[in-house]
Amino acid sequence: MCVQLSVLIESFEVILPQSTKILGEALYPLVDELEHDVATKIIGLLLEMDQPEVLHLIESPDAFMAKVVEAMNVLRNVAQPQAN
Repeated sequence: MCVQLSVLIESFEVILPQSTKILGEALYPLVDELEHDVATKIIGLLLEMDQPEVLHLIESPDAFMAKVVEAMNVLRNVAQPQAN
């Protein structure tokens, strides 16, 4: 049983970066259309979420827009102290 678990963990370690890349590629045109200048930063923030949540964003335009607005607010708040 332990051997099977270690094989499963190794499989996830291979699959996870590939699925993250695929999700990023799916998100890029959507985010780029809204916030071209910071699209890659927004995608980075979105990809920190659990993958099922990210998939939900791709399927739900309202949820997607809400998260992009949230990510923009985070980026503004991070940039604001640097400007002072």
